[in-house]
Amino acid sequence: MNVLILMGSPRLHGNTAELCKYFIEELKEQSTEVKYIELEKNYKSLQGVLCLPERSRRVRLCAEGCLWEGKQVAIIATHGYDGEYATEPFEVGMKRLCIHSNLKYVGMYSVQDNDNLASFQTNEAIEGVKAFARKVISE
Repeated sequence: MNVLILMGSPRLHGNTAELCKYFIEELKEQSTEVKYIELEKNYKSLQGVLCLPERSRRVRLCAEGCLWEGKQVAIIATHGYDGEYATEPFEVGMKRLCIHSNLKYVGMYSVQDNDNLASFQTNEAIEGVKAFARKVISE
């Protein structure tokens, strides 16, 4: 299996990157090929990939047909506020995108920042994100 991670945080070595480190580690232990793209650093490589097809109001990832149709989507989120309050708006938007783009929504794993980077280095956070990695590749 191949997994593409689009890292959207502008802090390339911050909390989300720390959590992704363990996610990627588990994926590789499960013989999964991982491509990790830091959008903050590499956003120009995506120019020309997002397009709006004629007579459509949906933004789709297009080339010769739709490249992501039928693929799985999973979210890893880090946040300061209470979990549901912090993540629900983004998750709802991603679920809608999945419906409109014919993607399979796998789920979300999130960790609240209670103690800066240390919040993402606890056994609970690490084991949780590793379990989520196994879920993603088993779906």
